[in-house]
Parts: sequence; C-alpha cells; structure tokens
Amino acid sequence: MAQRPTEFTLWLEEALTSWILPVALLAAVAVVAGLYLLGVATEEQTAALAVAAVALGSAFLVARPGLSRTGADRTLAVAAAAATALVVLLSALPTVYPGRPLFEGQLSAEGDQLPLPPGAAGRIRLLVVGHLRKEGQGTASYVLGGAARPVEGKLERLYRSVRVGRSGRARVEADHTADWYDATIPEGATALTLRRVTGEMGGPLQVYGHRPLLPYPWPWVLSGLTLALAALAEARLAKKNMVAVPSGMALAFGLLVTANATPYAAVGPVMGALALGAAGGSLAGWAAGAIARRLLAARAAR
Repeated sequence: MAQRPTEFTLWLEEALTSWILPVALLAAVAVVAGLYLLGVATEEQTAALAVAAVALGSAFLVARPGLSRTGADRTLAVAAAAATALVVLLSALPTVYPGRPLFEGQLSAEGDQLPLPPGAAGRIRLLVVGHLRKEGQGTASYVLGGAARPVEGKLERLYRSVRVGRSGRARVEADHTADWYDATIPEGATALTLRRVTGEMGGPLQVYGHRPLLPYPWPWVLSGLTLALAALAEARLAKKNMVAVPSGMALAFGLLVTANATPYAAVGPVMGALALGAAGGSLAGWAAGAIARRLLAARAAR
C-alpha cells in the first residue's frame, strides 16, 4: 500500500507551486526596505535581505517547472534550484554582511604594520576602508605588503549629474573609499605592511581580514557549472526559458554583488546588480538553455 503524503509535504508542495512563497518574500523585502528608508535597518541588513530574497526567489522559479514531474527530471530541477541559491548566498551574502573578521587593525603611515594572528595563512579577503580629505581633488592610493602579491588600492571622489525638478541638473559627489581584495597570506607571514600611500588620505586605513567561503575564482566556476545544470534540467523538462533564465539572472546578480558591493556601500550596488543581472543573466540563461536543448535533441536523433 502506497504511503500517503504527510500534511507538511502537502503544504510544502502547495507553497512551492502557488503564490505563497513569492508573496512572502516580497512582503519581507518591502518591510525591510521601509525600515531602511526610516533609518532603522542598516545598509548591511537591507542588502543581506535583498541577497537572500534573490537566492530564495530564484530557487523557487528554477524548481517550480520540475515539481510536477517525477524521477530524474524533478531531481535535476530541484538540484539546479538548490545550487543556484547556494552559490548566490555563499558568494554575495558575505560580501555585504561579512560577520566577524579573522583580524583587523589600522594603518596610518608608510611602514605601519598590522600583526597577523596564528592560522591566518591561506586565502583571505581583505576589506580596506579609508577616508579622503574634504578639500582637494579627492584621490589617494595605497599598497599593502605581506601577502603573496602586493595589494594595491585606490580611494576616489566620484561626481555624477542628477536631475533636480523637471529640467534642472545638479552635481553630486560620492566618495568611493572601501573595497574588497582577494589575497593569499603565505606561510610564515607575521604582518601586513603599509608600503606606500599617496594622495589626499584623510585618515588611517581600516583593514579587515575575512576567510572567504568561496575564494576566487570559485564563484565564477560554480556559477558556470550551476547554469549548465539548470540548462540541462530545462532541456529535459522541455520548459523553454523557465529554468536556465532565472538561474542565470540570479547567478549574474551574485557575481555582480561580489565584485562591486561592500558593507559600507551595499544597497546601491545590490540594486544595480538586480538590473544588470536581469539583463546579462537572462541572456546567458537563454543561450545556455538553447545549447542544452540542441545537444539533447542531437543525442535523441542518433
């Protein structure tokens, strides 16, 4: 006698195939966006929720076409959905919400050193935050030594024109003073050193060292493999543009956030990644799906 599904199984399948999950995600994003605009939610918290919403929402879209199937087709769709969510979360979430650093400290003048704790050797992500002087051109650069390769960074004041009223324009400035850097700490290294600093630095550099969950280039490698898996699932399900496209959009979003966002400037890059990821990722997903369908059709014709 076949075993009857439990109430939880029935509820879960209904949530994944109906409006419940997407509406819940949109409601959560709307609440946190409102708290951010009111100054209650921080930059990190708002961006982290947006990343989580994209990861879970895309997993829902990727898995949904295969939930009505059984066997290998369903398994492929669910695996592609889980892989998409995991790659986005493991790469983008620590970028905007990194948590407690492995080490941290300040570097003010050339020759200053930041001691490294035991066990710091290996792949590391350095978050370097600085300040620019209010006056002057607003540019500065620095070089950190102690890693396998010198870490070269730049602080700069950016200007852009925005609309004011119906026909007016205004010049707005924004300081770009924080960046992530992928580095490798060699065995036996005891400190990071500020080798060179030039320009109009307005204060010490704050350096945070984090152990990456997905060191470079693994976000790119795993994104490519996940997109290939989603394309295969789409070809087997015969659901054109319904699996690989949402997966590609989410994966492109994750890569853009990882490359451009920091905890100090997170919401803007996340919103930009949503737009650019939707455009570039949908194209990549469409191409991957088309290739997978053609290969599967060629194999079936043999």
